[in-house]
Amino acid sequence: MPETTATIWNRLESRPRSSNLDRALRCEVRDPLWMLTRQWQFGEFQAEDNGSPILTKVKYQSAPIHKYSLRGQKAANFDADFPLEATIEKQVVDLDLSLRIEMGRYWFRLLRGTLSSTLAKNIIKEFKANKDLHFVLPPEDDDDAQYNAAQILSNSKQLNLLSTVANGRLIDGGHLYEYLTTGSNKKASDLISSSNAQVNDLGKTFIEWFNSVYAQPDGPKDTAWHPSHMEYQFDVSVSDENLNGKVLHTEEYYHGRLDWYNFDFAGQKDKPHNTLGQGIKKSDFSRDELTMLPTEVNFPGMPNARWWQIEDGTVNFGNLKPDTTDISKLIVSEFGLIYGNDWMMVPLSVESGSLSQVDHIEVTDVFGQRTIVKHVNENTPDEFWSFFQVYDRDNDDNKQNERSLLLPPVVHHTLEGPPLEQIKLARDEMANMVWAVETIVPNELGEGMDGHEAAMHLQAFYKNLAGEEDIVLFENKSEWKYNLASTVPENWIPFIPVKLKDPNLNLSLNKTRQIQLQRAAMPRVLSNFPTRRIRPRTSILKEGMDSQTVKPFYLFEEEVPRSGAIISLNWQRTRWYNGKTVVWQGRKKTNGRGESYSNLRFDFINGKKEK
Repeated sequence: MPETTATIWNRLESRPRSSNLDRALRCEVRDPLWMLTRQWQFGEFQAEDNGSPILTKVKYQSAPIHKYSLRGQKAANFDADFPLEATIEKQVVDLDLSLRIEMGRYWFRLLRGTLSSTLAKNIIKEFKANKDLHFVLPPEDDDDAQYNAAQILSNSKQLNLLSTVANGRLIDGGHLYEYLTTGSNKKASDLISSSNAQVNDLGKTFIEWFNSVYAQPDGPKDTAWHPSHMEYQFDVSVSDENLNGKVLHTEEYYHGRLDWYNFDFAGQKDKPHNTLGQGIKKSDFSRDELTMLPTEVNFPGMPNARWWQIEDGTVNFGNLKPDTTDISKLIVSEFGLIYGNDWMMVPLSVESGSLSQVDHIEVTDVFGQRTIVKHVNENTPDEFWSFFQVYDRDNDDNKQNERSLLLPPVVHHTLEGPPLEQIKLARDEMANMVWAVETIVPNELGEGMDGHEAAMHLQAFYKNLAGEEDIVLFENKSEWKYNLASTVPENWIPFIPVKLKDPNLNLSLNKTRQIQLQRAAMPRVLSNFPTRRIRPRTSILKEGMDSQTVKPFYLFEEEVPRSGAIISLNWQRTRWYNGKTVVWQGRKKTNGRGESYSNLRFDFINGKKEK
C-alpha cells in the first residue's frame, strides 16, 4: 500500500484583546526581538563592501586681500578693520543745514568742556562775532538774492530753522570744518582775535570727531561710483603662491549687498592698476592642513537611517508634484530620498577677507584605506562644473581652471535709513528722450522730501516773486493761441540722445558705441527775470556741476531699459566685528516701474473746445 503523509500547517495569529490596534502598532522599545526582525526584513543587517570615513585631512591655501583700487585709480592698502561695503560705497557727506548746526554745537561743547568757564565764554563770543561763520538769510529787498535762494525760501521748515540760528545766534560748524580741512597750516584760533594753542588742539579734535562719525572718501573723485553706469566699479588684489598679485575685478555692483559672486578674476581687457600687486609679503600667502572627523550631512525632512525614528514633519517629500520638465525638482527629491545619507561634511574655517582654495582632501575609512578626493575638474578635464567659484574673465566657459572662493569682509546686516535722494530713470517714447525724475530731494534738514511737492512749492515761489499767476509772454484776445512748447515739473530732468564726435572722449566707451544720453535742461521762463536753466537738486544728477564750469554728464543708453531704473541715496549704519560703529552714505539701483509720459509737446495750438 502506498505510504500516506499528512501535511500540517501552523500559523501564529495575533489576538488583540481590544478592538483598538494602536498599541499593537506602536513598536514599543521593550520588544527587542520584534525590532531586530524588522531590521533584518528591511535589509539593515546586510553587509556592504565599503567602509565609513573616520578621518579627513584637508589641505588648503589662503591669502588675505592686499590692496584695493576704485575705478582704476591709485591702489591703496586694504584696512581689514573697516567693512568693504563702506570702503566702496561711501560718498562725500553733504553738509546740510541740520548737520552744520550739529557741528557748531559740538564745537561749543568742546570749548566749554576743555577751557575754563571764563575763557570759554569769551572765545565762544568771539566765534559768534565772526561774520564768516554766520548763517545768513537772503535780503528781502533783493530780488536776485531771493531768486537764487528760492530753494531755501520755498521750504518753510528750512526757512524757520535758518531764521532761528541766523545772524550770529549759532555758528556754521560746516564752514569751520571746511576752513580747517582746506589748505595747510590753518588753525582754529585764526578765526578769533588772538592765537590760542588749546583752541588749535581742539580744532584737530573737532576734525577727528567728524571723520570718526561719518565715513567718507578723501575727495569727491576718490569713489567707486561710475555715474555713466550708475554702478560701483573697483578692484582688489590678493597674493598667489608665487607672491604675485591676483586681481579680482567688480564691474557691476549696485544692489547694496556685496558678496563673493560680485567678483571675477580680472582679464587683460580690464586693465587693473599696476600697483595692486606690489608690496606683497610672504605672510600674505599660507598653506595649511586641517585634520578632523567628518560629519554626516543632514537637512530638514531627511529620511532617517533607522525606520522607527520619526522624521521632521515640516518637510514632506511625498507632497512633491513635479512636472516632467521640472528636472531640478526631481534631482533635489532624488538626492534627499536616496543619496542623502551618502554625503559627509568637513567644515573649514577661513579668515574674513581672504581668497581660499582647497587643494585636495584625504579620507581614511574604518579599514585603513586612504582616498584622495581631488577637484571634479581634475577627474573629468573635458567637462566643466562649478559651484561657489570665482569666474576667470580671460577664459571661456569651458576652460575655467580657477578653484578659489573669495570670502569678502562684508557686514551681515546694516541699518538703512529712508532715502535722502531718489531718482527714477524712465523712457518717454512720445518725446523721444529719457527723463530723470527726482522723486525724493534733500530738504537740508537731514531728510528727504517729495520731489514733486518741492517742485510745486518752488514754482509757486517763483511766480509769486515775479508777480504773475501764469507765465504769459504775449497777451492777446485771440481764442486760438500758438504754443512753442509745453512745460514739465522742475523735478523732471531731461536726457537726450547724442552722438559723440570722438569715441575716445570717454575711456570706457567702446568705439562702436557712439550714442549716449546727455543731461540737458529745461528753461525756467519768468517775465521779470532772464530765462535760466533748471538744474537738478540731487547729488546723483549733479555730476560735473561742482566746478564753476559745468561739465557734460553722459549716461550709457543700456543703463535705462524699457522698465527704467530707480537710484537712491541712503544712510547706512552697521557695527563691525571690532565693535566699531560705521556710518556712511551709499547708493543703490533697483528696477523701475516702466515708461513715463511727460506730456512735453512742441508747436501746438490751444483753443476753445466746442460745446
